[in-house]
Amino acid sequence: MIRELADDQIEIWQADLNEYMFLKFSYYFYILSEEEKRNANSFKMEYHKKCYIVSHVILRLLLSKYTDRAPELITIYKNKYGKPFIKSNKLIKFNISHSKAKLAIVIASFEVGIDIEYINPNFDIHEILDMTLSENEKLNIKKLESNVQKKQFYMYWTQKEALLKVVGTGINKDLNKLEISNNNINIYKRKKWIIEPFDSFDKNYIGHVASKHKNNKIIQYYNCNKFGLF
Repeated sequence: MIRELADDQIEIWQADLNEYMFLKFSYYFYILSEEEKRNANSFKMEYHKKCYIVSHVILRLLLSKYTDRAPELITIYKNKYGKPFIKSNKLIKFNISHSKAKLAIVIASFEVGIDIEYINPNFDIHEILDMTLSENEKLNIKKLESNVQKKQFYMYWTQKEALLKVVGTGINKDLNKLEISNNNINIYKRKKWIIEPFDSFDKNYIGHVASKHKNNKIIQYYNCNKFGLF
């Protein structure tokens, strides 16, 4: 039975990439495209290979529910910047993000982008502030107590990456020229986009979703580890 999407609805699917998920979805390796199989086999670390396989298997199983097509028959294309899309059903828009042991997939009937990031306690954010943040953003971070500076950096980072992913350009070299507005409504590429935080269910991660500006959007959350979709 096909899964219907309301015009104003965003559905965010999340998964914890643990050993149980690896065992559960290893059976579905056959549904991946030849390119995805090559990408999976190119990883030197087994953990990263497993994460890639599970992430793309779950994506295909989800798209199958929304398009009513067998997951192995869905062709996923990418634009020149790597943004994925399908031609067989232009009403289904999606995006995927993975960080450490977390997977997030967003699906809607309008353009969407998503980013989730692990707040790495060992990462020195000050090494890349000049490359990634605007002057105002850097000033805002420097005003904060040291124990919250890192969280604010990841807030900015996930907002920017979600916005660039919904636009379809991905992370670029001019991140420090891109500034997220205070009300989270941004004019970019002559269109209006809205960026919203989403609940990652884990305080060690931060996530944002960006979409075409629409009023009264509804965000629905689903946990792939618990929801009996597959």
